[in-house]
Amino acid sequence: WKSLPTQQTLANAIRAKAWLTGCLGGGAAVNAHFLAVTGNAAAAQAFGVASPDIFPLWDWVGGRYSLWSPMGLPIVFKLGWDRFADLLAGAASVDTHFRTSPLERNLPVLLGLAGWWNAFHLRHPERVVIPYAQSLFRLPGYLQQLVIESNGKHVARDGSALPGPTTPSLWGDCGTSSQHAFFQWLHQGTREAPVEFIVPVRAAHPVANQQTLLVANALAQAQA
Repeated sequence: WKSLPTQQTLANAIRAKAWLTGCLGGGAAVNAHFLAVTGNAAAAQAFGVASPDIFPLWDWVGGRYSLWSPMGLPIVFKLGWDRFADLLAGAASVDTHFRTSPLERNLPVLLGLAGWWNAFHLRHPERVVIPYAQSLFRLPGYLQQLVIESNGKHVARDGSALPGPTTPSLWGDCGTSSQHAFFQWLHQGTREAPVEFIVPVRAAHPVANQQTLLVANALAQAQA
């Protein structure tokens, strides 16, 4: 929860609490099963979450950026603190790179300029992201919220109408499956679509020559 009034999230929490109440018979034992990450501590306490079990979320943290914040608590539960610390360290290293690297070698700047050129000058209405790793299969969906929600509005911050196109639509899938599906459209269709191929250097779980095959497929599809 960020502010707590989100209807669907609150409805899920109420149902979870009702289920626990039915199993445990109510009382303090029910509330002991809840943690809250929220910018509205008072509402969390009213729901029954004890003050020590509330992790504050700053009001300037947008939902699509919140995984780096206390909202990343489920990531800690799933992967452990060491991996979450690695995630934070990776984000910090990119922040440092962005702040200190010359523009001609600055990866976020170059990626942003490429996207702006494709959208504004080449007028491509789409952007396709293809990770060649099953563990990144949700990346296109995450980027949809990160990029389209942030940069898809038709007005600027001051409310004035923008003079040109905003961000293209963004979609994609794992390369191992999509190269047998919509890649036919990419190769043989009548419309150009910029494609970004993402290939991890090392496999999380190496199996024989699988990573070599993935890299070979990604390079072959990019060349095609």
